[in-house]
Amino acid sequence: MESTVRLFHLYSFDTFIAPHPHYGVMNIPGVSGWYVRGEVRQFVSINNLGLRDSEYRHEGSSHKKTVLLLGDSFIAGFQVPLSKTCQAVAESILAHAHNEPIEIIPGACNGWGTKNQLEYLMREGFAFEPDMIVLALYPDNDLMDNLVPDPVSVPWPPPKRQHFRLLTPSFIRAKLGTNLFVRSFLRKNDRIFRAIHPTLHRAEKAIARGLLHIYSETPTPMQTRMWNTLSLYLRMLRNSVEDHGAKFAVMVIPGTLAFNPPAVEELCDEHPLLRDSRLDPIHPRNILADSLRISNIRFIDILPVFRRYGTKTSDLFFPAEGHWNETGNRIAGEYLARLIADELIMKRRPIPVATSDSSCVRSSISGFLQ
Repeated sequence: MESTVRLFHLYSFDTFIAPHPHYGVMNIPGVSGWYVRGEVRQFVSINNLGLRDSEYRHEGSSHKKTVLLLGDSFIAGFQVPLSKTCQAVAESILAHAHNEPIEIIPGACNGWGTKNQLEYLMREGFAFEPDMIVLALYPDNDLMDNLVPDPVSVPWPPPKRQHFRLLTPSFIRAKLGTNLFVRSFLRKNDRIFRAIHPTLHRAEKAIARGLLHIYSETPTPMQTRMWNTLSLYLRMLRNSVEDHGAKFAVMVIPGTLAFNPPAVEELCDEHPLLRDSRLDPIHPRNILADSLRISNIRFIDILPVFRRYGTKTSDLFFPAEGHWNETGNRIAGEYLARLIADELIMKRRPIPVATSDSSCVRSSISGFLQ
């Protein structure tokens, strides 16, 4: 049974990331293995700088233009081959559209929030001498991630992990917990859930509380704290980037809840804590758009574009795993390329994209390719 689990990659190599003393968590340099979540089976390699990218070699003052793309798991892109990630798609489009190719470095790690991305930028990101920095902001969980305390003291790099048995009780419980049907049953039977899987039960409760504070139309003290913290980090990011003579822009990342609002109703049915709450998955994007406009930060929200390209979650996302599939990455890459071209090549203001199905992003990538 152990051999079967390993042979068919029915497990995830869980040591891609580890606690980091400055960034909260970080990809472990040089690690490779199988990422397995839901319907995803993908081989992932981390380079010598701890990024899911090809090996970086600095070429001195004559190197091509560089864009540092700060993000979280959507930009790390463990779910698709490296050549199909949104930054790889954007690089390819820009290389074919212009004589001078632009290198996009994904400064991203699963679980990062804006504060972790800011810390990475200050300690390592500016060493790439980027001409432009794009923050891929995912409000659905970045708001919560910004409030998570970082570990005070952990060894880095972490000690090498030894081989271990997979078929342990904790592994089996985790696999049962990630099964959608089992989890749905447990959510609706709180006492059974608490008895069978107390760790996952606590995690589910934390997720429910986070959803309540993020999507609630009625402001809560925690929601106010989340937005004040995010606004502070955004101002710090913009000021730091401008001090280094680079351009700064934000790409607002669409997730499954904003793309598929009925999914929020399903969550409310499954979580007793949320059943009497008025939740709006577009609410945080509206607040974010207003905040970015007031701060005069250039941004693009690709949610309206996603809604024109797909009608079902499975069109653009892995339904069980929750991140973009290859189609979602391709569309995000096209509009990332357009944002970069507007700033670094065409020298004009990028298109301001509203948070609903507005007409602000009407022209396609072929417009600037021509």
